[in-house]
Amino acid sequence: MNEESPEFRDEKLLSKITRMTKGLVYTSETDADVEPFAGGAVTGDDVAAAVSAVDSKTPIEEISFDALFGRLTAQQDWFGPREKKRAERFARLQRSIEENLRGIKVLKLGRIQKTIYVAGISPNNNLLGVKMDAVET
Repeated sequence: MNEESPEFRDEKLLSKITRMTKGLVYTSETDADVEPFAGGAVTGDDVAAAVSAVDSKTPIEEISFDALFGRLTAQQDWFGPREKKRAERFARLQRSIEENLRGIKVLKLGRIQKTIYVAGISPNNNLLGVKMDAVET
């Protein structure tokens, strides 16, 4: 199931995530757009199993939500206006995810070329969040 299925009732939240991620870039060894993610209805609270059912790349590595966003939201002395704005946008995204989703997990799927999912369960029991590609060697 996805955002087009009849059971999906989180259009407003997905729209909010879409607005927040428009033009937002995740930097690893390559730059990638941060994209909204809707995985459909979830039974139970196992976010990791729900994400792996949507994307079956292996292996799966779970990392800390705070560690990921800590790196993305930290203000550095050398930041110019563009970097400061990007860190502030990631901080707003972090707060929105924390306020609107439960059972939040950060999962990296793949080996060197990875897809990173920041996903949780909405009040309507849908898997929602963001995803971004990364290259990690």
